[in-house]
Amino acid sequence: MGLLRRALAGVAACFLLGAVAGCLTDGSIPVGGGGSTGSVRGVVVFAEDPDAPLAGARVSLRAPGGLPYRTTTDDEGRFGFENMPKGTLEATFEGPQRGARLPVRVFVETDFGSFSTIAVALAPAHLGIDDVAAVAVTPQDVKVRVGESVPFQVSIDGGVPVRKVPTWIVEGGIGSIDAHGRFQALRAGTGVVRAVAGNFQDSARVTVLAP
Repeated sequence: MGLLRRALAGVAACFLLGAVAGCLTDGSIPVGGGGSTGSVRGVVVFAEDPDAPLAGARVSLRAPGGLPYRTTTDDEGRFGFENMPKGTLEATFEGPQRGARLPVRVFVETDFGSFSTIAVALAPAHLGIDDVAAVAVTPQDVKVRVGESVPFQVSIDGGVPVRKVPTWIVEGGIGSIDAHGRFQALRAGTGVVRAVAGNFQDSARVTVLAP
């Protein structure tokens, strides 16, 4: 099993175990809170090799007007935040060395008793900023059962070829996703899978059914 698959398995394990201290890569985020708070977790990889996890990447979350929550990815590129407030959070991803990789900034929705998952690919800084013109995700409406997976595809118009790996986001506490867009259903419910590249994004509706 590759490093990235082990990273995704760890993301799923964090969900199954709940608010466990081991899901965090440092001690900066308090653990607990039951169903009154949300979680954000995921994996960071190299844009030029989405199967290679990026250890030591710096990750921060910030609520409007609030102080940032910070952590770094572990050896398998994983990160996790527990006890996040409900609402829209700004998520920023940077490489371990300042200026070596282009930062990625996206917005993610959190809800009480739920979790969101993000898969991010960071590109070398020398590639410059993307000039993306459009993003399209397929399929657009999916029904899947817990334990099953769905490979989402993305079409990105414009941009640097090596950076045509979007940031994937899953909201609604229904599952995890990797940098290739493969969604893994973990919990019954309805949520959204989004692909973000540059200033553009597209989304798909996902309904996860009980086994």
